[in-house]
Amino acid sequence: MPKLCDSLIYRWWLLLLLTTGGPLLAEGPVDERLLDRLRGTDALFWSPEDRRIGLSLLEKIKPTREIKPAHGRELKSELKNFSEFAYKLEGQDFSFKNHLESQQVAGLMILRSGRLVYEYHADPFHGRTRWNGFSIAKSALALLVGLTIQSGKIESIDTPVSVYLPEFETSAYAEVTIRDLMHMSSGVAWSEDYADPESDVARLSEFTAERGILGLIEHMGKLPAKGPPGSIYNYNTGEIYLLGSILSRATGQTLSELMSQRLWNAIGANESAYWMLNATDGLETAGCCIAATLEAHAKLGQFVLEMASDAEGDQILSSEWLEFMRTPSPQNERYGALWFRDGTDAIFAAGIFGQLIYIDFSRETVIALHSHWNDALSADYLSRRNAFVRAISSIESF
Repeated sequence: MPKLCDSLIYRWWLLLLLTTGGPLLAEGPVDERLLDRLRGTDALFWSPEDRRIGLSLLEKIKPTREIKPAHGRELKSELKNFSEFAYKLEGQDFSFKNHLESQQVAGLMILRSGRLVYEYHADPFHGRTRWNGFSIAKSALALLVGLTIQSGKIESIDTPVSVYLPEFETSAYAEVTIRDLMHMSSGVAWSEDYADPESDVARLSEFTAERGILGLIEHMGKLPAKGPPGSIYNYNTGEIYLLGSILSRATGQTLSELMSQRLWNAIGANESAYWMLNATDGLETAGCCIAATLEAHAKLGQFVLEMASDAEGDQILSSEWLEFMRTPSPQNERYGALWFRDGTDAIFAAGIFGQLIYIDFSRETVIALHSHWNDALSADYLSRRNAFVRAISSIESF
């Protein structure tokens, strides 16, 4: 059943975890057979049962690096009852309870005007559960790119990739710019088919298994061009790994260090997060896989909604960069710069299997969702989710 989580309920739940040993979550005891099974199979191809638990265990099944919070910021609460809420899709009505259950929602948080109005966690998850957000990492990285350019460590968004990654000077990426990477429009061939084990995205761990990011660079340096830079939209996780490498080389810091110092502190995250590495002590998988709490994802959305203002209320990222993230890319009206667009007033960060940070600027609404869908990008799941968040956001007053 959906439940509104006030501090008393949360304390009771936390006490239950501590006294019983806790469920199969990252901070509690975990069945080693389950961990072995998860480690031995790519997350794209886990069973639905394993995925439900495995998405909360990233730091136990993969090498990761901690993203440390400096200080937290408590959300003010005005909790509301959504039990009577319903939305319509293709002539059919769906209740709030039905959506949470049928869409395999592990966690839902709704903010309106910076205040927490609803929080839900499916058993056995809770407020401190860290969940793999998959490609939500890309949208967080967009903020880091802006902060790094603003600091002068990267010259320009129109600097060619090969300036920072000279390995690509004679490849199809020679003239591709950072802007092209952020618009997913490099013009280089890449297969992002999550259901095909032979696609480029499914083989990422294979490319990085022995040589880390250098193995991926070698593979991508051999890819052919499908068109000139900026001419074709083609969603490409591998290129965001390259973008992360550019940030690390330009700053001399790991992405987790940058995220800790420049972003996690600014959003007021209360808990550490963990970023998956391409190898033990390797580089972060920039295009994927930060395990963070539901609250941290909601606060990231609120940070963007509030024009990148930190806990002290100071805007730390330029309005021009935020507008760049929201502006449609030349080849796709529904995509900006590592953020998806939903009309003119909303953007969202999305990860496969149902991860979402939805930001409606006109309604001052942020919706964070953690899910464990049976399919990575099922049209049915996507249409239901989109209808749900739009209906929530369109409510005049809670």
